[in-house]
Amino acid sequence: MERHAAAQLHRQEVEGIQARVQRLTPREREVLEYVIGGCLNKQIAAALQISEATVKQHRGLVMHKMEVSSVPELVRQCEMAGIAPRATAH
Repeated sequence: MERHAAAQLHRQEVEGIQARVQRLTPREREVLEYVIGGCLNKQIAAALQISEATVKQHRGLVMHKMEVSSVPELVRQCEMAGIAPRATAH
């Protein structure tokens, strides 16, 4: 019963993460994938051909919508939900 309860709790957590991901705009999702890939704001800006200030704005919205306060926490959630990072932008 304990394993079943733990599996159900994990499944609920993953579903919650996936629901939060669905709230992201397509551009926010792109930024998310670069962030969890370890890219810097200026690298993301160059890859997406947008300003660094715009990247910062999108990144803040991603953190808010995903309900996280740190990048490691964001990475952990994305790993749980099976979201792959984008290749590092250079």
